[in-house]
Amino acid sequence: MHIYGSSYVTSHMYMKEMFGTGKKIQQYFDSSDVSIRSMAMRMNGKCEKYWENPNEINILLLIVVVLDPMS
Repeated sequence: MHIYGSSYVTSHMYMKEMFGTGKKIQQYFDSSDVSIRSMAMRMNGKCEKYWENPNEINILLLIVVVLDPMS
């Protein structure tokens, strides 16, 4: 994951990384391995804890995604 760092700007990669993480968790849900599916459920629960309420997402991160000249 590349959305954190102190010596370089990472805000423009925020949404791409978050969607990529969600996609990877979904792939783990489809695994035939029970332990991997169990891990995916725990990861999804933690992810939903922070992202299920759109009113609590930092609006500046969404603005950066829209205004990013690199995307």
